[in-house]
Amino acid sequence: MKKIYVFLAFILFPLIVFSQEKGLLDSLNRQLIAHDERKSKTSEDITPLFDSTKAKILFSISKAYLEMILKKQSITHIN
Repeated sequence: MKKIYVFLAFILFPLIVFSQEKGLLDSLNRQLIAHDERKSKTSEDITPLFDSTKAKILFSISKAYLEMILKKQSITHIN
């Protein structure tokens, strides 16, 4: 019985972890699209704050992808 729980944990754990990362990536991509739309609507004074905000969003996206890759690699090395 204990072997079944361990087997199910190995199967379900990657699905749970990666689904959380995909939700974060979707959210960040929506923020980036919304930011670009706001920037295109604001034709007047575009401050450097717009660029730094976009850079922060892009950094968060790259960090999420990196964490997802590292988790995937650590799981494949364990198995």
